Amino acid sequence: MKCELPDILLDANGKKIIDANAWKIHAKHLKEMLKRHMYGDIPDNSEDYGVSGEILFSEEVHGRQAIHEFVKIAFGQNGQKLSLVAEITRPKKPGEFKVITYIAFPNARDYDIEREAVVKKNYAIALFNYEQLVPDLADVDLKSLPLCKMLGDNLDLKAIGLWAFCNMRLIDYLETTEYAQKGSYISTGHSRNGKAALCAGIFDERVKVTVPNNSGCGGCGCFRYLGARDEITQNPEKVETLERITKTFPHWFSENLNRFYDADKEYSGERALNDSLPFDLHFNKALIAPRALLSLEAYGDEWANPLGSKITHEAARPVFELLGASKNIEIKFREGGHDFGMQDWLKLLDFCDGI
Repeated sequence: MKCELPDILLDANGKKIIDANAWKIHAKHLKEMLKRHMYGDIPDNSEDYGVSGEILFSEEVHGRQAIHEFVKIAFGQNGQKLSLVAEITRPKKPGEFKVITYIAFPNARDYDIEREAVVKKNYAIALFNYEQLVPDLADVDLKSLPLCKMLGDNLDLKAIGLWAFCNMRLIDYLETTEYAQKGSYISTGHSRNGKAALCAGIFDERVKVTVPNNSGCGGCGCFRYLGARDEITQNPEKVETLERITKTFPHWFSENLNRFYDADKEYSGERALNDSLPFDLHFNKALIAPRALLSLEAYGDEWANPLGSKITHEAARPVFELLGASKNIEIKFREGGHDFGMQDWLKLLDFCDGI
């Protein structure tokens, strides 16, 4: 199957981008396009949200080699104040450490073994439950949420972008600590939270490494290609598609995404899309460059489209090469299905060691 995706190195006038300066201009255009068509209005980091942190609980763990704490992180705007609680585990010894920000599901406290491995390699990890301020409910009235009211009723705010926004506020807090290595944050998440981690990496330049795990449709997958290619075999009927994701999770992305599939057509692979989609998910990946991107995938996770992840990886690579950062984009496959286990964490740490 021939892979044909929109050429990310063609500017709005159809001119080939051949240098870093032209890419920088083009990247600004692409970010605005993704906001308009996909993520909604994501407030940038130019505003001061008055972030502060209050340690609620602290203890020594992992043979007294690490500190484990819960921190209440408060931030506000327009006279309103909100907060989320982050769970942070860091080496006990003095120094500055790379911090992994982890957009996590509520069961993330089961990851004790993985967190111990993170700390043993001299990283810190700061996770937060993604639903604290934005419930993951298809029928949620986003405009009624205190977070959305605080940011402004005139904004088109969607859940994936809001979870990424919370990750940015976590980084704001980490910037005030003595232990965080500034500008060396690693943002990760699994499944829908992998989509949010990718979004956070795109719009927050403080994220040095972005690591979405099994993020699929709307993450590191591909809207157009769903079937079998090269050494990867998968059933396209088992892959999450643009149509399926916008119908099942209408609160995740902008309603503008709905215009890019033909709802009156019977689903049959990529033909569910119409011809007007101006981008694919290699655009999202390329906007990380020249910072680092690691896509973690599983051959058996057909829902997350490992084939599509490979295709968009290959299509994003030319941007990293153009910017002299070819070593900063990797994709790692494993056997197995849709989870975020020790194999994935070790691959994440090994990749970050080399960046």
